[in-house]
Amino acid sequence: MIRLLIALLLATPAFAADHLKTGTISTNGNDCTTATACVVLSTVSTSKGTIAVRGTWTGADFRFEATTDNTIWSPLAATPSSGGSAATGVTTTTIGSGLTWTWTGGYSQVRVRAGALQSGTAIVTIIATSG
Repeated sequence: MIRLLIALLLATPAFAADHLKTGTISTNGNDCTTATACVVLSTVSTSKGTIAVRGTWTGADFRFEATTDNTIWSPLAATPSSGGSAATGVTTTTIGSGLTWTWTGGYSQVRVRAGALQSGTAIVTIIATSG
């Protein structure tokens, strides 16, 4: 499903390369000074997007965050693609590998940050689109 979503978005002529970011999270942090604690995407000129998380890990607390001023980061409410209530992050008890969440709103950047991660690696893909 994730590969299909990425393939469809990349096939769209209006889709810009800077609206897609895939990275790995293998450490935790209170901010993104350690690059392996976050995956960050510039979302200027977009209004919605998708976050996909897959991989193998234990003791994880992945947090969805957004900023409008590139300084102050706030929780980002994202809704599971499979349905359900919006959440501002996921833990190992609420996530299965390969799940996706969607968000709406005008932000300058969106990120997924590991507030906790005991072991393992998560592969995170963030896709932002307009309209």
